[in-house]
Amino acid sequence: MIARHRIKIIVPVRTGYGASTPLPNGLPYVVQLAADMGVFFDQLDFDRLPLVTLGGDSFIAIAFHAAYPERLTAFICCAGAPPLTRPKKYERMDKRHRIGLTSG
Repeated sequence: MIARHRIKIIVPVRTGYGASTPLPNGLPYVVQLAADMGVFFDQLDFDRLPLVTLGGDSFIAIAFHAAYPERLTAFICCAGAPPLTRPKKYERMDKRHRIGLTSG
């Protein structure tokens, strides 16, 4: 069904995860992730596309949209969470949620 409708699902690995090369110290992580996604879109020859995120990764899509607003046709956040802007937001999370954010 996906092939018939010419749908492509691409799941990039964030810099520093798995066997990927970590970012050099001092680079702004989220800004660099957005720039990396822009390069990735260029390499795959995508002008515009919808972006789907899972959980707390919505902040990456928000940063991408801020840097490249013309490149997204839609922004879909599954089980999304707003960015953690203050320590109080982190502290009121359940411990199981916090461990997922701090591991990796």
